[in-house]
Amino acid sequence: MCDSLKLSRDIMLIPRAEQLTLVALPNAVRIGRAYCKATLTGWGYRDDDFVADAELVVSELVTNAVNAVGPERGSHDGVRWGELLDHSTLIRLFLVDTRRALFVEVWDSDPRLPQPSAEGAQFDAESGRGLGIVAALSRHWGYRRPYDANGRRNGKVVFAELPLPTSTTSTTSTTGAAWRPPPP
Repeated sequence: MCDSLKLSRDIMLIPRAEQLTLVALPNAVRIGRAYCKATLTGWGYRDDDFVADAELVVSELVTNAVNAVGPERGSHDGVRWGELLDHSTLIRLFLVDTRRALFVEVWDSDPRLPQPSAEGAQFDAESGRGLGIVAALSRHWGYRRPYDANGRRNGKVVFAELPLPTSTTSTTSTTGAAWRPPPP
């Protein structure tokens, strides 16, 4: 096999990954969604439903992280910038394309593990639907408890694995997973 062909094949097997650090404020959700869309578009994904599904998963996971480590709702007016930039209020969003699946991972410093609603939230509920939406859109979701450089547990990572579309140029759903709210 020609060396350049082998190199091209090998490069295609290398996962792509991007990371964004956010401050745990409500606008982090909007920024995370925009970052996800820009990253997937930059990687060549043109399937609108796939990109929208990934954006929605990012939105739900970042929302949960903001709720876990962000300042109390409405109280961020009195919080000092130094406190907001503290390690404990930061969120890290990771997007990893393994060429077989897209992994969306969100890290926060809160050690409490995610708790899906036991019965599922009502359609019009203000909270409690996020992990159900993530489960509906992903092939698999879960969490892990990473260690820091000193060997201590360091918060949690909540992740979701989304199937890739069969083509990067399609504009219609190839995953069949585009989440839509149920009729009232």
